[in-house]
Formats: sequence, structure tokens, C-alpha cells
Amino acid sequence: MKLLIATTRTQGHRANDFHCGEEGELVRFASVCARDSTPEVNPDGGCGCARSFAGFVTARATTTAMVSEVAMTRDEYVKAMIDAYGFPGIEEEVAAEADYLITLAESLPVGAVLEVRGDEINVRPSGGIA
Repeated sequence: MKLLIATTRTQGHRANDFHCGEEGELVRFASVCARDSTPEVNPDGGCGCARSFAGFVTARATTTAMVSEVAMTRDEYVKAMIDAYGFPGIEEEVAAEADYLITLAESLPVGAVLEVRGDEINVRPSGGIA
């Protein structure tokens, strides 16, 4: 199925882009800290969490994610995301996030590069299609 993976494609499109994760690792939304959400969510805040995705394995952030075909079932994906968060009691919330990311990825062509900007998710214009 189509899922989002960390990518360096289109890095530099924005001056405050960064890529600290592993190329090709599955990503989820990063948790937004108080620094980037007070008094409102600021995707250009100093931390960068309001403009990034977090890797499942490394937990490191990137401002770019790419739609890719991944050999994985929904149940495997949800379990991997729960493991990535690393603490119990959030299974329902994680499953909802997983379903949202699956739906998002399935709606886009493989190779599309995305960015998150607070509550918005955008396809990068120069992200192109592979």
C-alpha cells in the first residue's frame, strides 16, 4: 500500500528545511511542543516540530515525506506506529492517525513529496512525481 517515507527530495525548497532521519523510513506526524504551539501553532517556530514528520525507527525529524509503495498491511502499519510512539494506552489515537496517513497517501501518486505546516499538509510543487 502507499505510505509516507522520509525523503531528502525537495530539501531546500524552504530555507528552514531539515532532514535528520533515515532516508526511506516510515514517518508519522511529529508531536508539536509548547515552543512551536504557543500562543498558536507556528510552523516556522524555532523547534521545527510544527513543520516536520518523525521517523518510526529513529524518531528523528524531516520536513519532507514522499508517497511510496510499501509492502505492509494496515495492521502491520498500525502496530509499527504504536511501537514508534513507544508508550501504551494510545492505540485508538494511533490507529486513527495511521488511517488518516493511509488515506492521504492513497489519494496521491507515488513520488509526491509532502510537507506539513502546522495543521496543513501540502504537496510540494517541485516535489514532482517519480
